[in-house]
Amino acid sequence: MGVGGSQNTRPAAAGIFKNCDKNCNGELTIEELKAYFNLSQVKASEIMTKFAKVKPNVSLTKREFANAVESLFYEDFRKFDRDGDGYISLEDAIRYYTKEIDLDGTVPVKDKDKELVKRVKALMMLDQGDGKVSFQEFVEGKMRD
Repeated sequence: MGVGGSQNTRPAAAGIFKNCDKNCNGELTIEELKAYFNLSQVKASEIMTKFAKVKPNVSLTKREFANAVESLFYEDFRKFDRDGDGYISLEDAIRYYTKEIDLDGTVPVKDKDKELVKRVKALMMLDQGDGKVSFQEFVEGKMRD
């Protein structure tokens, strides 16, 4: 992930953190994670256990949250964003899913177009109005999955 990932993910993580931190204390609790992302107790606990270092199993600092976001989502985002512009366009989504469906081999030939449309629509639904999916939109959508 390295520097390139950090430069691209830190502003998005900071924006998400600010939206999650309802009591504005600079830390995210399990309850805040669950509420913002509609997570189960188990999923929120997994994130807390894996990434909370300053206050293990209690809360995430802004830096810990940014590390979690980068670790959990940056490589997946980059698979879609082949041109590296920081967004997933409709063309990026079509290109990625066409290749994925072809490599998968489990989708019958007659259903490939339908499956492609379904997957692209699901991804592009994360867009909040500009016709492309930002890293922040991607993370927020994937955390809610």
